[in-house]
Amino acid sequence: MTIAKSLAAGVPLSAVTGKAEIMDAPAPGGLGGTYAGNPLAIAAAHAVIDVMADEKLPERGQALGDRLKATLDALRAEVPQIADVRGLGAMVAVEFNRAGTTEPDPDMTKRVQAEALQRGLILLTCGVNANVVRFLFPLTIHRERVRGGAGDPEGFAARRHGGAMKHLKEALAAQGVHTLVAQFTDLHGVAKGKWLPLAQLDALLTDGAGFSGPSIAGTGLPRTGPRAEYYGRGIASTARALPWMPGFARVVCDGYVAGEPFDACPRQALARQVARLAERGWVLQTGIEPEFFLLRRAAGGGVEPADAQDRLDKPSYDLQSLPRQRGFVTELVAALQGCGLEVLQIDHEDAHGQYEINFLHADALASADNVMLFKLAAQAIAERHGMLFSLMPKPFANQPGSGMHFHVSLWDGAGEDARCLFGDARTPLLPLARQFIAGVLAHSAALAALAAPTVNSYKRLVVGESLSGTSWAPAYVAHGPNNRTALVRTLAGRFEWRLPDASANPYLATAGLIAAGLDGIARALDPGPACDDDLFELPLAAIRERGIALLPQSLGEAVAALEASSLLRTALGETLHREFVRLKRAEHVEHARHVSAWEVERYATMF
Repeated sequence: MTIAKSLAAGVPLSAVTGKAEIMDAPAPGGLGGTYAGNPLAIAAAHAVIDVMADEKLPERGQALGDRLKATLDALRAEVPQIADVRGLGAMVAVEFNRAGTTEPDPDMTKRVQAEALQRGLILLTCGVNANVVRFLFPLTIHRERVRGGAGDPEGFAARRHGGAMKHLKEALAAQGVHTLVAQFTDLHGVAKGKWLPLAQLDALLTDGAGFSGPSIAGTGLPRTGPRAEYYGRGIASTARALPWMPGFARVVCDGYVAGEPFDACPRQALARQVARLAERGWVLQTGIEPEFFLLRRAAGGGVEPADAQDRLDKPSYDLQSLPRQRGFVTELVAALQGCGLEVLQIDHEDAHGQYEINFLHADALASADNVMLFKLAAQAIAERHGMLFSLMPKPFANQPGSGMHFHVSLWDGAGEDARCLFGDARTPLLPLARQFIAGVLAHSAALAALAAPTVNSYKRLVVGESLSGTSWAPAYVAHGPNNRTALVRTLAGRFEWRLPDASANPYLATAGLIAAGLDGIARALDPGPACDDDLFELPLAAIRERGIALLPQSLGEAVAALEASSLLRTALGETLHREFVRLKRAEHVEHARHVSAWEVERYATMF
C-alpha cells in the first residue's frame, strides 16, 4: 500500500478521515494504492510511505479504511491541539495475511520492515502474531516539546518519540548494529564525525554528539565559552546499516551550537534553501553523477592509475579495463544498494583510471546525503582493494578531469501527484525552467567558488585547448539542447549543470544552485538564445562576439565573485559565507606562493 499525503496544519482530523476507501494493490512486486481523502492535519511537512508488497491486499479495503479512521480519531482524542504539536506522526496499522487466507504472514512483515527501514521510516510492530506494522512519519520533534514543554499536553510527544526511538534501536540491533557513525560534513565537503555505541542513539537524536567547534574547518567558532561546542544532532530517517562495515550504521547529523541550528552548517544551509522551495509547494530533484579516479602511489612519488594496463588513447566506456576493477565495482554497488541507493550505471570515463557512477535522482537533501555516503563507501572499499579513491578534479595534466554533474528538475508537490515544472518531451523547456536557468547563468562566476572550490579545479575549467584535449569541462556561460560544451545542457524536463567538479561540497553547491535559480524566477530573467555550436571548437574571439561570458579561470577570481555576491551571502548565511571566502582565499594565496617542481625545472638554470 502507498500512503502519500501532504501533512498540513489546521484541518481537523475528523474532516479528513470521513472517506474510508483503499484503492486496490497492483500486480505482485508493485506499489499499492493511495488512501482516499484530504491531507492529514498533523504538521506542516510532507511524508511519503512506500511499501513493497508481494501479494494483493486482502479484499477488506473498507474495513481497513475504518480501522485507519478509528486510529486517527483516537490519536486526535488523546491530543486535542494536535495541529500545534510538531513532530507527531500519523500511525497507520496494516495487517498482512497469507494469500487467500486470514492466517498472519510474519515473513511479509519482515520484508516490509526491511523495505521501510531502507526508506528512512520508523516501524512499530505489535500484535500477538506480529503481523501488524505501524509506520511513524519521521518528523522533527523540537527539544522543548520532547521534554514536555508548552504545546505538548502530558508529554505526549515525548512518549511517542521515545517509543519510536526504542523501536528504531531495536531494528538496528536486529541487523547486527552495535556502533553508530555520527557523520556531518565540514565546509570543504569532507565527512567528519565520531563513533557512538548504539545505546547512545536517543542522545544522538535529541542533544547530539559534541565536538570542539574550532577544530572543524570553517566554523569560525571560539575556543572558549558556550559557543565553543559544536553538536552534530542525528536525523533518525538517515540511519543506515553499512554493509562494508558490519556492525556499524551511519546517521547523518545537522550542526547545532548553543542549542540552535548552526548557520555555518553546510547541510543546514541547503535545508534553508529547500524550505524556500517548500513554501511554494516545490521540490527540487537532483541526480548527481560523481566521477572519480582509482589510483596508487607511484614508485618515484606522486600517484598513478591503479590499473597499470589502463592505457588506451581513448578509454571512455572501455570494457577491457572495467572488468579488471570488477571486485571494487561489484562491492561498491552492493554496498550502496544495501543502503537503499538505486545505482543506475557505472562506467569507465575519459581518463586513465577514471570512472563514473550514477544514482537514481532524489530530493536535494537526500541526493547530497547520498553523495556523502558514496564517498564513505568508495574510500573504504578502495583501500581494502589496495587503491586510493580520489575526487581530485584533475590529478593528471594530460588527462581529463573529474566532474560531478547535477541533473536538475523542479516539481510541484510530491508523490504520485507531483508535476514537473520544467517541461516534458513535448515542451522540453517551459518558461519557469528558462528563468531558473537564467539565474544559474547570471550567478555562475560566484557559483564557481562553490562548485569548483579548489585551486586544482581551474586546471579543469580552462578556456582554450587543454593539455588533455577535450576536457568536457565547461568554460563558457551558455546553455544549449544536449550541448555538453555549454555550462547548462538542456534536456526534456530537466537540465544538466556541468560546472561542479568532484571536489565540490554537494550541500553548498546545491544551496547556491537553488538560490540562483529562485533569483532568476523572481526577476523573470531570460537566459538568452540557446547555443547549438561546439563551443570547444570556436575561437575565443567568436565566443566574445556572441556575448558569451567566461567562467573564472582561477580560484582567486571565483572567490572574489562569491565575496561580492549579496545573493549568495544571504543564501549561505553571513558566517558560512565569510568563513568560506576566508578559507578559500588563503588556499589561493598559498598556492600562488608555492614553488612547484615545474618551476624549478624550468627556471633554476634558465637565466
